[in-house]
Amino acid sequence: MKKIIITLIISITVLSQAYSQFVDIHPKMFSQLQSSSGICFTNYKNGYLLSYSDSLKKMILFRTVNMGKSWVIQNHSSAMGIMFINDSTGFGKGNSLYRTIDYGKSFQVLTNSPYISHNKIEGIYLPTNKDVFLNTPYDGVFKSSDLGNTWSQVHDNMLWSINFINDSIGYATSYINDSFYLYVTHNKGNSWNQSYKLPYYTAEIQFLNSDTAYGSSILGYMGSFNGGKSWDTFPDFTDKSIYDMYFINPTTGFIYDHTGIYKTTDAGESWHFFVKPPPSLSGNQMQLIYENSKLYIYINDWNSGSTKIIRGIFDSTQIWNSTKEIIQKDISEKFKVYPNPAQSKITITYTGFIAFDTKVRIYDIQGKLIKEQQLALYKTVIDIKDFDKGIYFVKIKDGDGVFVEKVVKN
Repeated sequence: MKKIIITLIISITVLSQAYSQFVDIHPKMFSQLQSSSGICFTNYKNGYLLSYSDSLKKMILFRTVNMGKSWVIQNHSSAMGIMFINDSTGFGKGNSLYRTIDYGKSFQVLTNSPYISHNKIEGIYLPTNKDVFLNTPYDGVFKSSDLGNTWSQVHDNMLWSINFINDSIGYATSYINDSFYLYVTHNKGNSWNQSYKLPYYTAEIQFLNSDTAYGSSILGYMGSFNGGKSWDTFPDFTDKSIYDMYFINPTTGFIYDHTGIYKTTDAGESWHFFVKPPPSLSGNQMQLIYENSKLYIYINDWNSGSTKIIRGIFDSTQIWNSTKEIIQKDISEKFKVYPNPAQSKITITYTGFIAFDTKVRIYDIQGKLIKEQQLALYKTVIDIKDFDKGIYFVKIKDGDGVFVEKVVKN
């Protein structure tokens, strides 16, 4: 099991500074907005809010184009939940399945959707810019590649937490016979195969690549570093209510629980306290967007009985804290792997210095460790002639960061 160290450094000074970095951005035009059904930001400034108005007795869809400084009513919506695939196009679920292509100003009922069969949709997933997945309790999962005009069944059981690491490879969880299982697709979600049994009723997962994944469960927060085969529990996040998790790249991610937001810059090997939202907020939904070397954190409190949304903006120096850590996030120029594609051997060279016990690990496309070898001085030759043809990942971790290179075996 991979050793995970949790480092928590909290001080009164840091907390008071953290509070000041968040501002209240919920719409002021209605004083009696009840708990919202969710926020969805498509970039750092364009976002949507769906909330219930007690005075109007209706769901209202709001839009902002300036990071929540002002909001405009787009629609008195019949949808109870929304997700947007880009700035203008989104889907909602309620008594029907809805689609908008005009920034939420109008919604079309998709009468040809799988919703009609048994009048129930559990979830909508938009893992890419063109594919839509619907989760139904009776007929399984349906996929549309034309924004909901046509649908095809891709799995006969419900799949949760659908996410993709590239155009073809995706992951999800499914609940079967009182246990959760990991499912994998290699063909854009057109079919799904059961992979590993997941521990601790793990429903929510996020894969960063074929090797590294994170998940939340009833026992807390966990990480897998071998494609989901085994999982490590983060000690300081065990038995805690985790509101949300989000990664901005394969090594840098954030966990949000009732004590605050924690970050990792080394793919989960260590976690550090990052920031604490105002104490009046009870949490629930967090969305992070990293653009223009800034991190935008939007938090929606949908359990408070009224709509509360806050925004925090943090620059890159606040994320990585030092020049050294900023350098650590990318060491792609330090190592070279060739030839690629390869038939029988690959050669690894590097510049600078590495620890004497630095190892190279090679994984197949499903995250299985195929070979491990210690790096030699400046040049290492690895025999791959017995490997099956296909895609592999070469991974090297040293004191400067993590290097990953995709290699094709012909």
